[in-house]
Amino acid sequence: MAVMISRPADPTEGIRKLLEAYRQEVAAHHPKHIARWPLLGGGWSAKVGHYEGWTIIVLKDSGGGGFMRFEGLGDLPAGFLPVALSSSSQ
Repeated sequence: MAVMISRPADPTEGIRKLLEAYRQEVAAHHPKHIARWPLLGGGWSAKVGHYEGWTIIVLKDSGGGGFMRFEGLGDLPAGFLPVALSSSSQ
C-alpha cells in the first residue's frame, strides 16, 4: 500500500491516518477479520520519501508480531514518477 500526502506532513502522522482510514474500510466490509488483516494485525515496515513537495509512504506487511520498522528514502529524483502530481491527486 502506498500513499502520497502533501508536504510538510509528519510521516508518522501520515502513517497513522492512512492505517486508520484503511482500518475503517476493512471494518466496514470484513469486521470479523480485522485483527488478522494485513497491516492491521501489527507488524509492518514503512518507507518514507519526498518527491516534488509530496511525502510518499509505502507500507508493507511483515506478517504480524507488532514490529514496526521505518526506512527513509530521502528526496527522490526528478522524473521518479511517470506522471505529474497535482493537488487533485491527493
